[in-house]
Amino acid sequence: MKHKKSLKLVLIALSGLMVFTGCKTTEQVTQFISATTKKANHHISEMIQNLMPEMSASKKEALIAQLTNSDPDQRRAGILTITHGKPSRWKVTPELLSVLVINDQDQLVQTIAVERLVAIAPNETTVKLLGDTIKASSKSVQLVCVIGIGEIYSPMSMTILLEQLTNNEHKSVRRVAAKALGFYHNKRAVNNLITALSDDAFEVHYHARLALIDISGQDFSYDEDLWKKWVLQHGDTVFND
Repeated sequence: MKHKKSLKLVLIALSGLMVFTGCKTTEQVTQFISATTKKANHHISEMIQNLMPEMSASKKEALIAQLTNSDPDQRRAGILTITHGKPSRWKVTPELLSVLVINDQDQLVQTIAVERLVAIAPNETTVKLLGDTIKASSKSVQLVCVIGIGEIYSPMSMTILLEQLTNNEHKSVRRVAAKALGFYHNKRAVNNLITALSDDAFEVHYHARLALIDISGQDFSYDEDLWKKWVLQHGDTVFND
């Protein structure tokens, strides 16, 4: 049963890649991944060689060897190397992480790259990157991207969170989006959260309700009509949009 589930996840990921890349066969997907990885590794090497003057030549070579290694554990170790201490403050570090977020084929590498990118560069450039990454990623990467976006409060973040709450096929992603929208005293956010009260998944409509409680200080359970009435009566004093 476990092997069948793993095969299903692989097939889903492969199908998503074929749609995103326009490839029509698995051979074309393999070629695309190989070319993308080669290009990303070249980009990483160039950035480290040219944009890290504070690092000695031997340390640069060691870092390049880690971040371009075929072993995902080595690439994850490389991410930890550049996101602690002085390197975490270097301008090139978010750019390196961005390359890994977009191009790495290992979900755990992508996940730690997203987490560290949000930690050291919580800005709209990061939000846009994560929003774009959601479109061509597995469920686990989508989830960590939405978590990251939820930690960066901005109009762009809210727009992406609303899109994920409304249209994402994965209930865990919709749940995280609903939870994050509880920080937005915004009419669009509230109206979408009210709609999410009727989401088929319990975890989604439950967190939509909690978000509405956080925003309003009221609790009308799952009664959409009462929530809409509250919006009409008190929206002007609550919303900051």
